[in-house]
Amino acid sequence: MRKLKLTKETRSWMRYLSPTAQSMLFALPFLVGQNMAYAEETMVEKAQSGIEEGAKDVKQEYRNLRNELCNPKLEKNCTLKKIKNKAKNARDEIEQEAKETKRKID
Repeated sequence: MRKLKLTKETRSWMRYLSPTAQSMLFALPFLVGQNMAYAEETMVEKAQSGIEEGAKDVKQEYRNLRNELCNPKLEKNCTLKKIKNKAKNARDEIEQEAKETKRKID
């Protein structure tokens, strides 16, 4: 971070500013830096949510495909597997919503 050097040129125009304006002028870089850090953290969280949601969708589609390919004549527990897959899909959905809510709170 560059420091502001108080030379004769900067002192000449700074004396026309009120003390409040001077303090705001020096505080501005710190405030901008904090906002940038917050935005960067939010982008990381958004990317992480997108990745997790994509993985959840892939799992659900895989389970739905297995449910469609399940043949009750060949497999004894076909309906039981379908129920388990539906429960897993619901669990994944709830976990995803809980993670997103936690990120919004943090």
